[in-house]
Amino acid sequence: MRFAAECGEMVRMESRGADDMPGGRGEQVTAAAVLAGLNLLGFGVLEVRASRIIAADDLVCAASGRSREELLALPDLSVCFAPEERHRVAERRHRRATGRVTPAPVSTVVIRPDGTRLPVEWAPVEVDLGSPERRLIVVIRDATDRAAHDLAVQRYERLIERTPMAVLIWETDGADDAFDMRLLSANHAAVTALAALAGDRTGERLGDIFPTSAEDAARTFALRGTGSVEFFPDYVIGDPERPESVHRRQAIDLGGGAVAFVMENVTGERVESLRRRRLLERLVDAGDDERRTLAMAVHDEPVQQLAAATMLVEALRRHPDSSERDLRLEAVEASLRATMIGLRRLLFELSPPELVDSGLRGALDSAVAYLFDGTDVVVTLDIDVPDEPPNEIQTAAFRIAAEALTNIRKHAAASHVLVDVQVLDRMLHLDIVDDGAGFPIPLPAGRTGLRTLRERATSVGGECEVTSGADGTRVHAVLPLSGRHTPADAAFAADLKVPVPDEDEVEVLRRERDSLVTSSDRQRSTLTLLGQQLDHVVALWATLDDATLSAPALLGRATRQIAALCRDGCGVRLLSADDQSWARIECWHADADQRRFLEQLMIAHDPTEVSHPSVALRGNAAVLLDRRASSWSAGSSRPLPSAPVEPSSAIIAPIRIHGEARGLLTVIRDVTAVRFVERDVDLVQHVADRLGAALARCLPDTQP
Repeated sequence: MRFAAECGEMVRMESRGADDMPGGRGEQVTAAAVLAGLNLLGFGVLEVRASRIIAADDLVCAASGRSREELLALPDLSVCFAPEERHRVAERRHRRATGRVTPAPVSTVVIRPDGTRLPVEWAPVEVDLGSPERRLIVVIRDATDRAAHDLAVQRYERLIERTPMAVLIWETDGADDAFDMRLLSANHAAVTALAALAGDRTGERLGDIFPTSAEDAARTFALRGTGSVEFFPDYVIGDPERPESVHRRQAIDLGGGAVAFVMENVTGERVESLRRRRLLERLVDAGDDERRTLAMAVHDEPVQQLAAATMLVEALRRHPDSSERDLRLEAVEASLRATMIGLRRLLFELSPPELVDSGLRGALDSAVAYLFDGTDVVVTLDIDVPDEPPNEIQTAAFRIAAEALTNIRKHAAASHVLVDVQVLDRMLHLDIVDDGAGFPIPLPAGRTGLRTLRERATSVGGECEVTSGADGTRVHAVLPLSGRHTPADAAFAADLKVPVPDEDEVEVLRRERDSLVTSSDRQRSTLTLLGQQLDHVVALWATLDDATLSAPALLGRATRQIAALCRDGCGVRLLSADDQSWARIECWHADADQRRFLEQLMIAHDPTEVSHPSVALRGNAAVLLDRRASSWSAGSSRPLPSAPVEPSSAIIAPIRIHGEARGLLTVIRDVTAVRFVERDVDLVQHVADRLGAALARCLPDTQP
């Protein structure tokens, strides 16, 4: 546009030369050529003398929506412009009267006869004809695309400023190396994430802000002009295994010499990934430990006993009439019985069938029989569990007891053992007490028995404590009957260093994955809704700022847009001059039946009777209604209309004109499941105030 203004200046100079010089026809031809060139570039040209248009080309006619004859008949050029823009014309005339006006471009709005508005850019050039009479050459261009571009830029700038990702934009033009790039902008998230950006560092060199980032700077600088994206290693603060924060990074060439560096905070994701990795590693280790233990148990007892029995049977087969036949058969029988006992013991350690058949009491009875059959140890069971616990609690309690009893059998040399199981305050209390030799706590490195007991308890949200001394050992576990909970002993959970797995952790991972998917979908829906609300706000504000709309047109368009913004229905009531009735009523709802209900509801309450609307009017403050706690009638003597779909909540806000409540804005929720809450009241009241300011412009009886 500045180029067009300079071309108009050339026309002025050439026109002056044509008037002053004999034979100036050549200069006139040159001026005509310049004007023709402007037309080819999409610029229209018109001439003005004494505020009236005396000539206009086809492009000007198309932009203004008027024929050439209509333009020439206009009393003043300013008639073409929007009322709020006409002061620019008056300002230009004043400046012309006091001195020469520089041909600088101006952005404004043209009003067409049909009421449509067209954004344009224009540049006036004054032509001095050597007489008191002057004329203007005005170069004009349709700026619709420019206006749309500016709006898009504003939205993207707002998006970048509000996004949770840190965005830094660097200027590469004029930079000899990466450290010479200068900071164009940094959004709030970037300033918060990077301490080096504290204060306004805009315009400073990258090398001064981040003097130790040579490699990252060089890779970013290399992107200029490529139109591509470069991904960087994650930026980790603190111990990589226990990071304070983690940012995913990438650089993007924006073109025009600008490069963006984007950092996304993925600390939660990284911590969760590390937790899962450790959990999976622990699952693998636990599986390996279980397999090794099982292999050793099978090798130590059943395999050796079966081998011995096989050798005895083989000897009997070779010498069936041997005098030692009965002794050998007895030995085979003893070996097979021992093998059967050992295999049954392994079965109960792997997956005790008694838990399914007989519950916790039956499983503990079997465990005692398996472990202490043939020994002199006296085991007492005291079990008081009115109802069977949940499956995962049953399994955890049994395995803790089985592990403790196995340790007693192998290491304690005890003569008496007590197994006590009680339910207190919805918690299962398990005690295994023996009078054996005891052991030192903590155990030497490599001994994992106590950790296994604690892991099984914490896997279901419980806790386990082991005490031991010269008079014996006590294992005390507390497990919640209501399912998984966070371990009560936070200090102990922190000492574990890694998440504790058990056989149910795969299901836990699956539930966590489903939770993350649900959370992601919810966040995506929230962002989509916020984007839609932003579009509705922009459209509504444009309507309320449109000074060309009459009151009916303004109300008709605004109620639709407010209903779209606030969901689901909208109604506007304006008071009559005597404040005794409603002078204007406008309603909108996407459903025609609900709209008719809303129209009836708007007149169901008279301004003078006791009702929610009168409270909002008299108090000059918004009222929030929730059908669960509020009566819609609120003392009204009139029966309320019945709704096809009952509204769940509503907000009634006064429409203030010059500070005085002159009407009501009502929004209702019926289709949308989410009810209005207190934080929605401020938004609705702000919309009502903006509507009041717009109505003050177009209603003649609202002057202060």
